[in-house]
Amino acid sequence: PATCRELNRMLTRMSQSSSSASGSRSSGDAAATLRSAESLVERAVAAAQGERMASEGTFRLLLTFAGRACDAPAAARWFEECQSKGLLRSIQMANVAMHAAALAGDVSVAERFLEMALEEGLAPDIISYNTLMSAAASSHQ
Repeated sequence: PATCRELNRMLTRMSQSSSSASGSRSSGDAAATLRSAESLVERAVAAAQGERMASEGTFRLLLTFAGRACDAPAAARWFEECQSKGLLRSIQMANVAMHAAALAGDVSVAERFLEMALEEGLAPDIISYNTLMSAAASSHQ
């Protein structure tokens, strides 16, 4: 892809096709989709030669893929990458990350995402707290 917008369109198409078939897909399929998305982003960033290639939308999509794959380490990696690039601008982004960790059953990672958002000066909303409560309830903590 030549631009960040094109990259995000490709990731969105991947997301739509994986979510439309999610009833018949396994977590292995979701993990494969995550790996494909990660590879696509990494190749695009490398080809951009220093130009900004990833946006908040790019990271939101990667976090969504990580959640579908129940892959908390991948969610943590992409959330931290987003933060390091100065793209953590909204509580909604943190909520997507917390949801990915919750789907993976990792309450401590979800809590860490909230702490990072607070450090950035973001105010949690009702979705933030509901996501944490859901994660805790599903893991019985």
